[in-house]
Amino acid sequence: MKKAVDKILKILSLIVMIFIVIIGSFLIYYFVSIKIYEQKGTGYEPKVTLYTIISRSMVPKINVYDVVFDIKIDKNTVLKKGDIITFISKSPDSYNYVITHRITNVSNNEYGVAYTTKGDNNNVEDEAKVYQDQVLGKVLFVIPQLGKIQTFIAYRGGWLILLALPAFGIIVANIVKIATPKLKELEAKKRW
Repeated sequence: MKKAVDKILKILSLIVMIFIVIIGSFLIYYFVSIKIYEQKGTGYEPKVTLYTIISRSMVPKINVYDVVFDIKIDKNTVLKKGDIITFISKSPDSYNYVITHRITNVSNNEYGVAYTTKGDNNNVEDEAKVYQDQVLGKVLFVIPQLGKIQTFIAYRGGWLILLALPAFGIIVANIVKIATPKLKELEAKKRW
């Protein structure tokens, strides 16, 4: 029984460690990318960005607190009907908000390629067209509910709890390692 529990704990520890390394690597990349962009400006935007969804406009495909993983597009990127994009809105009701919606139509006008967008859960299309220079990225995949962790970390000392939990786990594991031989010794003495 103890061997099985130890094996499960080792596997869980490995999974958590891999997850932390992946997230940590991405955060370092993202932090460095943002610093380069701040120093050098346009043309040096990060190639990959994450956005936490805060509205129900894309339900059921994308829910509140899901995180969308976007890849930056360039001027030559061809977007098509059905693609989900993140863009800076020029609609009067959401002016300058960062929005993630699906492209419902692609057309050309005197300003260039124009995208008509709509949230999957919305009844009507967005009021303003979206142009290439407004597009921040194309959604590659969605990480369900990751935004809850972000919200937790951002508010009420959540980051402190996030740091304290692994430390507490390490302390408990070490106490168990120390106590197990002593408990076996006491049990052996009781038998005699």
